[in-house]
Amino acid sequence: MPVDMYKSVMSYILMGKTSVQLDQYVLSTCDATQYPSLYLRLNQTWFEVKPSTYLINATYQNLGDDY
Repeated sequence: MPVDMYKSVMSYILMGKTSVQLDQYVLSTCDATQYPSLYLRLNQTWFEVKPSTYLINATYQNLGDDY
């Protein structure tokens, strides 16, 4: 995804939410009801990408020394 498009999409998704970017991840609240669906059009078909698809709940999952 082009950088300008990525910035627009992330701005739309994070609308007013506090977040921190860590490598390729953006950390913020994981309440999927607080995020919008994304709509993508490929050829003549629209696709809905729901928050439950693009969010990863990584809240304090202790796996040995890694969280």
